[in-house]
Amino acid sequence: MLLETPPASNRISFSRLVTTAEALECNVMDLIGNLDGGKRSAVFSKQVSALSVPGATDLLASYAGIASSRGRRAVLVLARQLASEQAEKAPSKTTARRRSRT
Repeated sequence: MLLETPPASNRISFSRLVTTAEALECNVMDLIGNLDGGKRSAVFSKQVSALSVPGATDLLASYAGIASSRGRRAVLVLARQLASEQAEKAPSKTTARRRSRT
């Protein structure tokens, strides 16, 4: 069975989309809008939320500027270690509720 596909006259490559966004000084998301009707995955939403943390985009830009994979891995290990230590220090929600009741 042979399926016919419509002509791709309204399609552009992702790299062209990125170039266009840079030229317009905006984000790719500004250009494509909400193509999936609001059906974002939980992973995507978590990633976008993480990028809204102050300094996150600066950290990402610096990380992307590290040429060696060994260097990038070291930064990632350090960041994960710091996040893990912070999570261990933070009281759990259950503990916080108990403290507020007493």
